[in-house]
Parts: sequence; C-alpha cells; structure tokens
Amino acid sequence: MNITFYKEERFKDTPIGKIPEEWRIVKFGDVCKFKRGFSYRSNQITKEPTKIRFITINDVEKEGGLKQGAERIYIKEDVNVNPSFFLEKEDVLIANTDMSKGFIIGAPILIENLEDKLVYSMDLTKLIFNKSEINSKFLFYYLTHKPVRQRMKSFAQGTNVLHLNLNLVRNMKIPLPPLEEQKAIAYVLSTVDKAIQKTNEIIEKVKRLKKGLMQKLLTRGVTLGFMFDTNIFDEILNERIELPQGLKYYVTHVQLDEILNMPDSMRERKEKLLKLFHKVPKDLIATEGVVYGVSRYDMAKYMSDEDAELYEKMLRRLRALDGKSGKRKSFENQIRDVLIALTCLKNCLTLVTNDKNLKIVAQEFGCPAITFKQFLRGEYREYKNTEIGRIPKEWKVVALEEVSLKIKTGPFGSQLKKSKLSETGVKVYTQENVLKKNFSIGNLYINYDKFKKLKSMEVKPGDVLLTIRGTTGFSAVFPENAERGIIHTNLAFVRVKTDLLYPEYLSILINDYSIVKSQIVTLSSATTLGALYAKHIKRIKIPLPSLSEQQKITKILLTVDKRLEVERKRKEKLERIKKALMDLLLTGKVRVKVY
Repeated sequence: MNITFYKEERFKDTPIGKIPEEWRIVKFGDVCKFKRGFSYRSNQITKEPTKIRFITINDVEKEGGLKQGAERIYIKEDVNVNPSFFLEKEDVLIANTDMSKGFIIGAPILIENLEDKLVYSMDLTKLIFNKSEINSKFLFYYLTHKPVRQRMKSFAQGTNVLHLNLNLVRNMKIPLPPLEEQKAIAYVLSTVDKAIQKTNEIIEKVKRLKKGLMQKLLTRGVTLGFMFDTNIFDEILNERIELPQGLKYYVTHVQLDEILNMPDSMRERKEKLLKLFHKVPKDLIATEGVVYGVSRYDMAKYMSDEDAELYEKMLRRLRALDGKSGKRKSFENQIRDVLIALTCLKNCLTLVTNDKNLKIVAQEFGCPAITFKQFLRGEYREYKNTEIGRIPKEWKVVALEEVSLKIKTGPFGSQLKKSKLSETGVKVYTQENVLKKNFSIGNLYINYDKFKKLKSMEVKPGDVLLTIRGTTGFSAVFPENAERGIIHTNLAFVRVKTDLLYPEYLSILINDYSIVKSQIVTLSSATTLGALYAKHIKRIKIPLPSLSEQQKITKILLTVDKRLEVERKRKEKLERIKKALMDLLLTGKVRVKVY
C-alpha cells in the first residue's frame, strides 16, 4: 500500500477558518442523528459475565477511546433490551453525562471489535450517520482532536452532574473531506495508533516482568550459582552422586589446592578426587582476597580496605566457633574456608558446605549457605519469617535509622518564600526533580547568605531524595554531576552508610516495593497533613541483604527500568507524531492519498 502526502496550497475562508477548497462545511446535526442509550435500573445489571456486555460512561477514556482496564459489567439474562440499543461494528458513541467537571463529556468511542453482544447506556449517545458519506474512523479521530474536544467540553451544562447539550452539538459546524480522503486520514492515524497500542502492550508486559522480579528478588534473593566447599567433593565421591543439571557451579584455586596438598598416604583417594574435580562442570573464578602463603596471586584479587576488614572479622568468628566446638582445624584451613565464603559472598553464590561452623559464619555475614543434603533436595537457600514477611535467612530487617548517617527533611515553607528566592546562587531541588528523575530542570535558587543558614539541608551525591508532602513516597538518587543545592520543603534526604546500604537499592524499595510503600502510607496518614517527617522515615523497615546482593538486585531491576524507559519514550514519540498528523490532516494543511 502506498501513501502520498502533499502540502495544500488552495484554501477557502469559512466560518470555522480556512479549509481546502474541495472540503465541505456541514452542521453536525445535518449529517448525524443522535440516539441516547438504554435506561437501566441497578437490579438489571451484574458483574457476573452474561451474554450481553454493558458499555457505560465508566468505559470511556478521558480524551476518547474504550478503556482497556475498566471493570466489566453485564446485563442480566432475564432483562429485555430493545434491539436498537445493541451496537454494531464501526458504531461511534459520545459521552453525554459526566461527574468529573467535564473531563469526559463529548469523548468518543469507536466500536472496533464485537467479542460480546454490546448494549450502551443512557449516559452515552450513538451517532447515526450515512456510512457512504462519513467514515466511522475518521469521525472518531475528528472527535478526539484537541480543538474539537475543547468545544465539546464547553457544551457541558449542569452543576453536580454535567450533561452534554446536544442542541449545541447539532449546530456545531465541522469540515468534511471527500470520503476517500476521510478513509486515507483514518488509515494513517489508525496505523500510528496500532504502533502506540503495540508499545503499550510491551510496556505492560515489562511492568508485569518487573513486578514478578521484584517479588522474587526481594523475597528469595539472587542465586547466580553454587560453590562447593572442599569436603563436598569427598561427599560426592563417597555417595557416587550425579549433580543436578542446568545449575552453575564455581570453584576457586583453593578447593583444587586442598586436594593437591593431600599427603602421599592418601594418594589413591587424591587421584579419585582429582578425577572427580575435573569431571564436575564448573567455572574457575578468582578468590576475593590475597593471603600470603595460601593464595595464588594469578588467581586472586587484592582486597579493598573494607573487604580486608570483613575478611578479618569472618576469620576471627570462624576461629572462635572452631575453638568453642573443639574442632581441630589448622589456621591455614580456616583461612581457605574464609576465602571461599568471602568469594561466595562477593559474587552472590550459595556456599554448599557440611562444615557447620563455616555455614554459621557465612550466613552471619550475609552469604547464603546450605548443606549438601539441602542442595540435593533442591533447597537452594534457607528462609525465615520476619515482621516484613519471609526473606532469606542471612538477610536482616533494619530500620532506616540503623543504616543511615543522616535523615533530613526540607526547611519550613516560610524559609523558602518567593521573596527569599533568587535567580542565581545555590539551587533548590523540588519534587519535580525527584518525580521526573531529572536534576537539571528547575530554576529556584537561594543566595549564599541564605544558604549558610540552611546548609544542613544541602544534598550530596548518593543521597536518596524522598517526596514527603502531597505526592509522598517517591524517590531518586542524587547524581554526581548535579549542581550544588538544598532540598525543598516537600523533600527529605537519606544519607546512607554506604558500607551497609546501596543508595539505588533503597530508592527501588521506596518506589516499587509494596512492603515499604505500605509503611509510608501508614506513617504519612497518621499526620493531619498526610506528610512524612524525619521521625517517620527513621522507622521504615527494609530487608537488608549483603551489599553485593543489593547491587546485583539493583542491576537486574534497573535493566528492566531502562527497557521501560525506552518503550515509554517510544510511546511519547509516537503520540507526538500522532498529534502533529492530526493537526495537519484534520485541518487540510497536509493532504493524504492511499493507493
């Protein structure tokens, strides 16, 4: 199919402005008759599906179209309905009643599919017209055009309940292109609409994916694979067990070295273990730390100061437990055990070990650990019940004040009056910055003298900003490259302890995690103004995995968010294209032909 667009040069003056010479001006009532819908009583309808679906004002989108997510209602089987109230394909209706200040009044519906028998209600009016003169889709698109929608809203009359003055609609003058051009315009706009609909479907699919991932990741955690303690290879050899297929297995040089260092008296056992070790499908990864005399420097990473401190704490704890239980284990073996556990922790791997003390240490420091029997039973993680629900055993539940350096709400409104704002100086960040996740917008500033008094409200890179009044419970992380500034009255910031809490993880919890969202609703509704204060924010409980697992969870969910953002931008672009096309095609400034 070929489409040709061309710019119109010849216009004529009409009461509604310039239109192409070939177009006509008609009164709406001269080409359309109006028929109000079925007048019903409440005992004649039901939410239980029947053979007849009932379309009402609640099914109409604000600017036109049939709502996809509206709750469906039906007419009961024993109700007699005049056949004239049944709808046919390509029927066009408009909303003639509205309780929302005229937002829906005059909005059209086009009946495109007839999956059910449809009857329309008295708060809708069917437009009856000659389809050899007017194309249904063209009429629908004309009625959704913004200038026409505004005129329709102006025809609303009433106080509590608004009604569309149909006499005014009948006398409204409209342009009417030739029928073939109407069809061409409808074809072009419906093609864009199909692209928008497809994008909407992708957005909804990605939203469902994100919701499912949120539920899974924040209740079950991330398991990227499994690492066996050396003693597990003994267990596999003794029991002659085949490992489950489809799982990822990892080792470090430590497990291999322990087998290689077995004494000559165990040569036969050593050879069997080596053969088994090489047979098991696995990936070799570097240990998260270098220890003199134990580590292979080409198979180990140098520790950061934080990781070195963590390693020392884990080693002290394991030695204390081994000493208390009377377990005879060399210091070198304890070092190897801790290196394996630390490597699992930093890479979100589940440690499989029959060493009870090592399992305790791993879990205490946030690493998932299970026995070999649990692994074979498919119990890949241990869980516990908490006040915020069931979560992995090694996770903690903490109040925000336990993992934050500072929680600060914005200044009193009187401190940021318009008279105290300036055009230059230190920026004031508002809810708009958080809701749009854009810190380059906005032009509110305070001078440097004022900033000195409000310096405690200065926001730093990595702070989690939170909306606390009006639109509460939305957050964004303050970026590195943002302009220096303070928070507005309607914001708060949480400055986290970065060795315990990943800022982007907290932001995701605030924005999307139902457990945290419900706490925010409860805490803010306890105040007269529906606002959050610092004392409330401090009490918010969150699930706290290890920092590594927080980062992995965040990375997965931000990848989904990026896909959502791409699709939303695609939809916005298509909607801009549609609006531009409507402004050009429905006014005749650009003409179109379809071959």
